[in-house]
Amino acid sequence: MKQKKKSSKAPARVARARIRVVAPANEMQTVFDVQLGLELQARIGHTFRSIGEESARRAARWHPGGIESWNTLEWAGAMCGEAGEAANVAKKLARFDAGLSQKKAPKDRAALVAALASEIAGTYLYLDLLAQREGIDIRAAIVAEFNRVSEREGFPERL
Repeated sequence: MKQKKKSSKAPARVARARIRVVAPANEMQTVFDVQLGLELQARIGHTFRSIGEESARRAARWHPGGIESWNTLEWAGAMCGEAGEAANVAKKLARFDAGLSQKKAPKDRAALVAALASEIAGTYLYLDLLAQREGIDIRAAIVAEFNRVSEREGFPERL
């Protein structure tokens, strides 16, 4: 019997969290096995905070005065431009899924999803720069808003 060679590469650590959600209407419980972003972080070596920091450094190459060289409306406009492009790709995806012919659209769904991912990423990057422009910690703002809506709606999920 052959023995397997041991890999010298350490496997990436993956954290898992179990979240129990109780639906009040019927008392059903659903358990979700949620894989936290640590696996992705281990693979690409970045957190949302480090991406924001690197994005601001890169933006300074285009804007020698830093992110302050554009006003809030200009950063918001850039973000909305990317979001509009994401909406356009989503429209093409809907047409593709409905079997409608499109002359200029990619002919396979995977290409459309990849294009959507690119536009979503661009939207996030501009969103983060917009928040940085106004001194907003986007991560803290997201947690606060998520929790505010959960509390308002009586949902148990909290960040």
